[in-house]
Amino acid sequence: MWVWGPPNHPPPLAPQLCRRHKVGVLYCRAGQSTEEEMYNNECAGPAFNEFLSLLGERVTLKAFSKYAAQLDTKTDSTGTHSLYTTYQDYEIMFHVSTMLPYTPNNRQQLLRKRHIGNDIVTIVFQEPGALPFTPRGVRSHFQHVFIVVRAHEPCTDGVSYRWGRGGGTRGSLLPPSGDLGSFLMPLGVNFGVPSATFW
Repeated sequence: MWVWGPPNHPPPLAPQLCRRHKVGVLYCRAGQSTEEEMYNNECAGPAFNEFLSLLGERVTLKAFSKYAAQLDTKTDSTGTHSLYTTYQDYEIMFHVSTMLPYTPNNRQQLLRKRHIGNDIVTIVFQEPGALPFTPRGVRSHFQHVFIVVRAHEPCTDGVSYRWGRGGGTRGSLLPPSGDLGSFLMPLGVNFGVPSATFW
């Protein structure tokens, strides 16, 4: 796994013709680490919802007129809501695992994987107590960039997000502010980075 550096500065946005991007977001609860476990989290917990509020705006899909990233904006077949944001001149639609349809008694959750598994960039959000994540266990030909973010003291005044690089657990703490989205968005749209890890 190649990890981008240096640790304190995200890469500049590469000049690209495409100004619309889709980014997958997986939710990893305490004690989880595998792709299958994350796809089978039916609902978002408070820590995940708090993190999503920093990434973008929750939008209603029906009649949504901006970039929808292949989500259904007519019949709600891909869920009723999603997460959308803009960064500089880029539009970003997030395929959030817990906002996509959940199928009971289906461990593969193909309706969710159909979207997230075809996204080049995937954010893996980890609650405190989540087990280490490795991209080696992900079965996809398209997912190439993994940004792993771990919450510390979520849903408190001291909430922060740890990130780092390499295989260790040390890294800097980022406060829950608009700066977090500004830090992650260049990684989300710069597809030249094969893999990035945050803790």
